[in-house]
Amino acid sequence: MIYLQIISILLAVTLGGKGDNPPGTKMISEGFYSDITEVRNIDWREYVYWEKRVNGDTSEQYLNSLPDSSYWKYPGLSFNEYYAQPKYNNCPVVCISYAQAVSYCQWRSDRVNENYYRKKNKIQYTTQIDYSKVIIPVVVTYRLPSPAEWEKLAALDGTAKSVFSSQGNYGQAVCSMKSDASGLCDMAGNVSEMTSMQGIAKGCSFTNKAEEFNIKTDFTYNKPTFWLGFRCVCDKTK
Repeated sequence: MIYLQIISILLAVTLGGKGDNPPGTKMISEGFYSDITEVRNIDWREYVYWEKRVNGDTSEQYLNSLPDSSYWKYPGLSFNEYYAQPKYNNCPVVCISYAQAVSYCQWRSDRVNENYYRKKNKIQYTTQIDYSKVIIPVVVTYRLPSPAEWEKLAALDGTAKSVFSSQGNYGQAVCSMKSDASGLCDMAGNVSEMTSMQGIAKGCSFTNKAEEFNIKTDFTYNKPTFWLGFRCVCDKTK
């Protein structure tokens, strides 16, 4: 099916990844990887598109995948423009909940594991898999980082604050400034990032000043907001 081919292209190409790294990630230690960037609008739209095509536009899965535009705050720029216009494709997705981020991680894990299974077994993307007869092996698991893991990522080379990217009135394109020497982008600024601990985010956003950045600082939230996004970390089996 065409949409499965599109999924494959996006996972394998636009999300990046080198060598045996899971798509979109950089190796941090044996079996542990991190997204190079925050999850972008284009990544989230592909997730929404998949839920719509597979489950239908009235399904609970599709409706639960939609960002909540009511939390968008900027006059002169609508949320739909920020979220859907091509020029903002590489900006971090915002106005999503913790539960939605967790669901995205699971969906992404499922799609990448399926992709690995297809490649290993030489199954074309036009061929549907009968999941009642096949168990897809779990090779990768994408998830939100723990607060301690996020701090480890931000402290890898100690240069995060020097590339603080807090400018403008909304999240900027990922990696629009020099990336940290670790190869990860926007650990210090752009948008704050959810952790696996619900209600706790890390990293300053465009609403903060550079001097406020400290990898130990927790930012709290209790609902979707315009300054909050996330990146995934990934565990990979041998």
